[in-house]
Amino acid sequence: RFSLYVTCLFSFFISFSLFSQGFNNTWYFGTKAGITFTTNPPTALTDGQLSTSEGCGTISNSSGALLFYTDGRTVWDKSHGIMSNGGGLNGDASAAQSSIILPKPGSGSLFYVITVGISASVGMQFSIVDMSQNGGLGKVISKNTPINTNLVEKVTAIKHSNGVYYWIIGHESGSAKYHAYLVDCSGINTTPVTSDLTSAGGIPADTWGYLAASPDAKKIAFAAQTSGIELADFNNSTGVFSNPINLGKLTNAGVTGGHYGISFSPNGKVLYATSITNWGLYQWDLTATDIPGSQVFIDDLNGSAGSRPSYRGGALMLGPDNKIYVCQTGQSFLSVINNPNTLGTGCNLQKDAINLGSGVCRLGLPTIIQPFLEPPVITVNPINFCEGNSATFDYNGFDVSVLDSIKWVFDDPASGTLNESNLISTSHTFNTGGTFNVKFIRFLNCFTDTVVKTINVDKTPQIPTSISYSPGTAICSGTTITLTANGGTNPGVSEYVWGTTSGGSDLGSTTTNQLQYAIQDTTTFYVSVSDNGTCLGGSLPTGVKVTVPKKGNQLSNEGESATCYVSGNSLVHFYHVPSGRYIGSVNPQGRTGILTMTSYVYNSGATGSMYWCGDPSKLIYHTEYLGRRFTVKPTGTITGSNNMLVYFPYTSSEIANLYVSSIANLNPNDDVSTIGNIHATKFDGIGGANEEGDPTTNCTGGTSVVLAQDNSGNLTSLSLTPTVIGTNYYTSFSVSDFSEFFLHGKNNLSPLPIDLLSFSAICQESPFIQLNWSTATEENVKQFIIQQLDIENEWITVENVDANGNSSTQQNYSLQTRAFSPTSYFKLISVDFDGSTVEYPPVSVICENSKIDWTIYPNPSSGKTYIQLFSDCEAEYNLSISAINGKIVFDTFISIYKGENLININLDNIAKGAYVVKVNNKQYAPIKLIKVE
Repeated sequence: RFSLYVTCLFSFFISFSLFSQGFNNTWYFGTKAGITFTTNPPTALTDGQLSTSEGCGTISNSSGALLFYTDGRTVWDKSHGIMSNGGGLNGDASAAQSSIILPKPGSGSLFYVITVGISASVGMQFSIVDMSQNGGLGKVISKNTPINTNLVEKVTAIKHSNGVYYWIIGHESGSAKYHAYLVDCSGINTTPVTSDLTSAGGIPADTWGYLAASPDAKKIAFAAQTSGIELADFNNSTGVFSNPINLGKLTNAGVTGGHYGISFSPNGKVLYATSITNWGLYQWDLTATDIPGSQVFIDDLNGSAGSRPSYRGGALMLGPDNKIYVCQTGQSFLSVINNPNTLGTGCNLQKDAINLGSGVCRLGLPTIIQPFLEPPVITVNPINFCEGNSATFDYNGFDVSVLDSIKWVFDDPASGTLNESNLISTSHTFNTGGTFNVKFIRFLNCFTDTVVKTINVDKTPQIPTSISYSPGTAICSGTTITLTANGGTNPGVSEYVWGTTSGGSDLGSTTTNQLQYAIQDTTTFYVSVSDNGTCLGGSLPTGVKVTVPKKGNQLSNEGESATCYVSGNSLVHFYHVPSGRYIGSVNPQGRTGILTMTSYVYNSGATGSMYWCGDPSKLIYHTEYLGRRFTVKPTGTITGSNNMLVYFPYTSSEIANLYVSSIANLNPNDDVSTIGNIHATKFDGIGGANEEGDPTTNCTGGTSVVLAQDNSGNLTSLSLTPTVIGTNYYTSFSVSDFSEFFLHGKNNLSPLPIDLLSFSAICQESPFIQLNWSTATEENVKQFIIQQLDIENEWITVENVDANGNSSTQQNYSLQTRAFSPTSYFKLISVDFDGSTVEYPPVSVICENSKIDWTIYPNPSSGKTYIQLFSDCEAEYNLSISAINGKIVFDTFISIYKGENLININLDNIAKGAYVVKVNNKQYAPIKLIKVE
């Protein structure tokens, strides 16, 4: 697998790296106008000294810092003073493209300033600037060397196919001839490559108008004042032009001509032009079958003129942000074509987009090379491979056919003579894993550069020798088991792949040798190792079979039990062995241990009465109980302190029996008319002589606790499997410990201190949740405790709410709180004045749009990263960053203010890899962070 960076090293040809990025990030033009692209959007510069009605040129370094600029007559240095010997150039400020600046190939300090005059007799000339002089301010060391004396006032430069040389392009006055002058390591060849396109239908390039090249250097277009617009092909290896297309003349509002600005879109598929006398901006689709017929009028341009043919609009120039900028005569703004690759008005011409401050735009914008120079790129296929495998290396960049030579060096001396290659596309086999710095070197005359790509060749992992699992006993449907791959070797970049078939991957992969899996049925597990699916180490041919008690389709019979290991936060289902009949389920809510659940069924249905143990003589409190009771007993210690959720099933026929029995005892207060009237009584104290099926005998050994059913329906509604034949129901509630449980009807004269009517949670505007609860009666109730399940599955107290105390009428309560995650769980506890408590079943609510309390960006990060965190209060928290193995690599304290917080974290001293970021507040879930080079 390759690292996420490429290091480029350049030698001799310093200007290649110096100008490959921000060379045109600073523009000066018009009357002391300028913009910088170091901001987005670009902003005005008002320190320029240039005042030109049309042409100009500007050059910056790779960071976008200004080097110098010119109007074709005078050269200003970066301090905005006239450069040494910088006056008297033979360009003209009234020439449409008075100048263009380009570096001399093979030099890190010399630049050519190409100028053209307003008269064809002046033509094209060049001067030379040496930036090594005057402490980096530069000096003009040569002036006004003639190139051609019969060219119109337009000029541009195009990169050569080798990516090192240039072509300077001019157009002969009054003819259809292009002239291309090669700029190589020796200098400017003043003998041109001339292309006469007269017979091919080329048009004359009269007087004003811009000349522009496409970004891929394969096409050129010009605007001629009266002749119109022309598009032609250009061979940037030979300098030859061909296939001219006359795009016609521009007409708007009865005015024809005035063609001036010209620019290609960034993808080279759309062409734009302006007329400064009919004020129009126009567009062509260069992919159309009929390109001239694809012309679209975009909009009128702004300017200072009051009536045609006075000038509006002006030059077009593609900026480094891939937007086209439009000059507007006499205005202190620039227009912008925001989406130049889009056809039609969707290109989004924005007038008055860039405020120039005190500067004023005239007709011209700086003539720049499109594009300048681009670094080469190395591609490797495949991108991930292992030791002993071959990879193909290709160079994607400029035309290598014009280079003197190339060479690959693979940083693999153990391969002997195969460590180098002179082929453009080549392959290499790395027989050992490790890190390799592969070099691609280009040689051309005065130019040499080296591109280095660092790759990691992965070692082949060795398969494990066995799989073990825990717990080893008491595994039931829903138990979370830990599978461990033993033996073998597994390099740090590899992963374990798990499946239920040999070589399978249906259970996913892990970066460690363990898999947590909630098993449902008897399953055989297999494991293999790979480098993220690429560098296969093979599969363990023999899996491990984990047996789970079978699941039947009936409820349990009298005295049937099952022992299960419970852990995590999902349902574990208890089935009798060997019949497979369903007994019940437990969600341990983060607690861990072994439980035995037993069901007791009375064939006659409801067989007795329960009553308030505090006063057995009060028959009005009697209630009939269901013909099914349960015990849940721990085997050893159950770790943790959270309440567990238990689910006890029963059949519709049992409810019918309970209803009949309730009527038979002639107790009008025993209400079992609906499913919602089924309650459960749990007796404190586990085991003992009193747990024999008679609730009256438990009165001396514990306190009865009655809890309302919180849901009803088919067993499948809670994913309790299997689907039981017929209509079946369950009662579910939470408990902190276990004992004997009875299911019975609701007695409207219950002596409990509270009769709870409802408890619900409702989503509000993220991240808030409204809790509502109502009581029918209250007797000596002091307060209510509201608890919420945090991200570590622990119940934490959210708020204490004062109760009414004593009431025989309905009381309504509400509380607003925050969500910790999209799914939230809440629990209500009533507290009597004597300290006794009653805990009610939890409720849940899913709020999909709950606000994330904290986030990290950018993620992945190469260095500096930010933590955005919302807090309800001021606090100081511990923030730690840990590796996957748990080792803490960063630890600090952060001060948090109420509301939104933005914290800057520097990761420069942390190695690349995967980490976990934690805040010591359970409201904020841990976040995985990836550090890259």
